[in-house]
Amino acid sequence: MSNDGGFMREIKFRAWDIDRRQYLSGGAVFIEVLRGRNPEEGRLYLDTSDHISKDRFILQQYTGLKDKNGAEIYEGDVLEEEEGYYFEVVWDESWAKFKIQHRTISIQYPEWNRGKKMKVIGNIYENPELLDNDGGNE
Repeated sequence: MSNDGGFMREIKFRAWDIDRRQYLSGGAVFIEVLRGRNPEEGRLYLDTSDHISKDRFILQQYTGLKDKNGAEIYEGDVLEEEEGYYFEVVWDESWAKFKIQHRTISIQYPEWNRGKKMKVIGNIYENPELLDNDGGNE
């Protein structure tokens, strides 16, 4: 909670290494943001190295939510809903908020989190096959 009583979520990212085809582990990714400039113009740094190529990594932001088992939910995660449908967590640029989508169904947050018991079952990079079919409910 912020001082005025509003909700303030923790800002965290994870990084998918395109070359190694795995998530970074055990280290931190630092994002350089230049004042008055577009964040895209900044650089990425690992805590173990100098400047690295942004093209090598895909950053995924933490939604501030946890699944029914307490696992953190990030964009790019695949969630299984109570009825067995699989949804991908995505950032909706036009509404500036997270949503989940399943084929032609798209549900904005917070609607998708009300009374639903969802769990993280994978992500779009390590488990792309989860979204290939009708999402577990064939």
